[in-house]
Amino acid sequence: MLSSRSFLLSIIRDGLKSDPKRYHRMKERLVGVSEETTTGVKRLYQMQANGTLLFPAINVNDSVTKSKSDNLYGCRHSLPDGLMRATDVMIAGKIAVVCGYGDVGKGCAAALKQAGARVIVTEIDPICALQALVEGLQVLALEDVVSQADIFVTTTGNRDIIMADHMRNMKNNAIVCNIGHFDNEIDMLGPETYPGVKRITIKPQTDRWVFPDTAHELGLCHGPPELCDVLLLHKPGDSTAGALEGEVLRQVGEEGGCAA
Repeated sequence: MLSSRSFLLSIIRDGLKSDPKRYHRMKERLVGVSEETTTGVKRLYQMQANGTLLFPAINVNDSVTKSKSDNLYGCRHSLPDGLMRATDVMIAGKIAVVCGYGDVGKGCAAALKQAGARVIVTEIDPICALQALVEGLQVLALEDVVSQADIFVTTTGNRDIIMADHMRNMKNNAIVCNIGHFDNEIDMLGPETYPGVKRITIKPQTDRWVFPDTAHELGLCHGPPELCDVLLLHKPGDSTAGALEGEVLRQVGEEGGCAA
């Protein structure tokens, strides 16, 4: 099981250098794979739809022991801890935007609300948006709140949620971070290639970006997994245990020819 994208990519890169056909041969003897992240499962369904998924894949993320425990309660525990470790800001009194109100978004919104933030949710699914509304949360489009909020958290599992134009219009000292397995929900290339932007590294994977046309400074936490490695954001063992046990059991079942 590999949970760090950088570690996984380094293994693939080194393997291809020594043996370019290694993974072509490996494919022939693979029984299947399992995936327990929301982002990863979305990509697997895309591969299935376009015909590029070459072997069976088990969706562990939608197991109730994962989505209703780890996604909800693990993120509820780890988000405020990670934010404070990375930025040392006080959450109370801030306006926090949670992009997405699935299980991860629900946990994040609950944590931020409990910490004293005024929480606003952005959500395209009408049922999830309704759930946020009846929980007493304001539901708005990102464009309507981008210039007002202090903290932005992406939780959707999709890509390109917060783009460079959004960041350029944020208030001074706004914080942008992701709590998905991959950080492609945030347009990392945008600020990196923005003309005249200044990047000041606060600590590994936590940077301050200064946009030249606004002089606003933006704190951007980036890097997988779970809201950036730098945030020391590791979910508690009690919430991840059920998810990991489910992944192992499904792999054992697949190896033995059982339906998982």
